[in-house]
Amino acid sequence: MSPGYPALRQVDVHTHALPQPLLQWLAEQGLAEPDDVPREAYDVEARLAFMDEAGVEVHAVSVSPHLRTPASPDAGFVRELARRSNEALAGFVAQAPDRLVALAAVPVGLADATEEVRRCLDDLGMAGVVLATRGLGRDLTDPVHTPLWELLVQHRAFTLLHPVAAPGQAGTLAAAVDLATGVAALLHAGVLETYDVPLCLAYGGGALPSVRGLLQRGWERLGEGPALRHSPLDQLRRLFYDTATFDPLQLQQLVEFAGPAQVLMGSDYPAPLGDADPIGVVEACQFGPVQEMITGVTATSLLRLTV
Repeated sequence: MSPGYPALRQVDVHTHALPQPLLQWLAEQGLAEPDDVPREAYDVEARLAFMDEAGVEVHAVSVSPHLRTPASPDAGFVRELARRSNEALAGFVAQAPDRLVALAAVPVGLADATEEVRRCLDDLGMAGVVLATRGLGRDLTDPVHTPLWELLVQHRAFTLLHPVAAPGQAGTLAAAVDLATGVAALLHAGVLETYDVPLCLAYGGGALPSVRGLLQRGWERLGEGPALRHSPLDQLRRLFYDTATFDPLQLQQLVEFAGPAQVLMGSDYPAPLGDADPIGVVEACQFGPVQEMITGVTATSLLRLTV
C-alpha cells in the first residue's frame, strides 16, 4: 500500500487510459489524434499526481470501447486492436502496480475472444475485463459469446459493461440507451441468470434505472422473458453499478434501489465526461457509514486488491 493512505482504499473502477504505444499505433492508423489526448491518459506520473489530488488510491484502468471501434466489420482488426490494447495496458499499470490495475479489452463478437481474455487474466494478471455491449454485429446474447461467459464465471472476473453508440448514432443519450438495451437483452435471454458474473454497469446503468419498472411490468403482464426464474427487478438488484451518473439525486436513488454494496465508485476519468472528484460526489449524497462500501470496500474485494 502506498504511504499516506488509510487501510480503507478509495477505488475508482471506471477509468480509462491510452498508453503511448497504443496511441502511436492508433495515430498511424488514422484513428487517434495525440494532441487531443489528455496527458493523464498516457503518462503514469501525471495520472498518479491527479489521483493523489483527488484522494483516490487505486484506478481500475481500461481502454475505452469507443476507441476500440466496436462497429468495425474487420475481425482481424478487432483481434489485433484488443491484443495491442492489452499489451499497452499491461505495460502502463506495471509502472505503478500498487495504484493501477488493468481491465482487459475483450474482442467482442469473435468466437476466439476467450483466448485473449484467458491470456490477460492468467498470464498478464489483469484484475478483470471491460465488455462493449456489441462487436462485429453481435450483441452479448449471441451464442458465439457462450465460452466467454463461461470463462468469466470460472475466473469470477470483475466485468465492467460499457456502452457503445450503434452505427450511425452518437452522443450521451445513444450510449445511455445502448446500455439499457444491452442489459435488457441479457436479462430476457437468461444470460444474467445463467452466468453469475460480477457485472458492473458503467454510468450507473445509463437509462436502465429509468425503465426498470417497465421491464418488470413487461415480464409480469406481457410474458417478456418467459423462462426467467427471477424477476427483472430481482436480477437488476444483483448487478453492480458505478457512480458515474453525474447527478446526485439519481445516485441516491440508485443506492436506494440496489443497496450500497452494489454501487461502486466510478468516474470515467479522463474521458471528456469524466468526473475529477468522484469521492466528493459520493460525499455530497451524505450516505453516512455505508459510503465506505461505495468508495472502496466492495471494489477492493471484487478486484482482489491486496490490503
